[in-house]
Amino acid sequence: MALDITVTGAEEGAPSPLPLSPELQHGLGNILQNAMQFATTRVDVTLHCDPSALVLTVADDGPGFPVSLLERLGEPYVSDRDERLEQVPVRAGGGGTMGLGLFIAQILLERTGAVVSYANGRPGSTPVGAGAHVTVNWSGPLPAAQ
Repeated sequence: MALDITVTGAEEGAPSPLPLSPELQHGLGNILQNAMQFATTRVDVTLHCDPSALVLTVADDGPGFPVSLLERLGEPYVSDRDERLEQVPVRAGGGGTMGLGLFIAQILLERTGAVVSYANGRPGSTPVGAGAHVTVNWSGPLPAAQ
């Protein structure tokens, strides 16, 4: 599994613009864990920082989200895990979920001021192609790092 992390717009050695809170760690950890579980060969993480926003995108090259669930992702008890796992190699920890992981991750990230959105990429549009893309966007005044 390849994991590619790209950071743009940040000054080298600059302090983190967000506090490394439990909400941030758990929320982003869940999103990254899902991407790695559903990816076929790679996950790309991009972080763009500028004075007015911080945007983090996690994209995988797996089967993507079922279109029928895209508008409901982030709600409780919404899961496509069993359907998506049938399309990727077997990985540890799959199957039998309650559909609360993304819901909890989104709530935790929203507590840090983020807006979370879900989409599928377009084939050929990025190195990961049409897999799942989760974007976490903090805009406006960011909470001070402690």
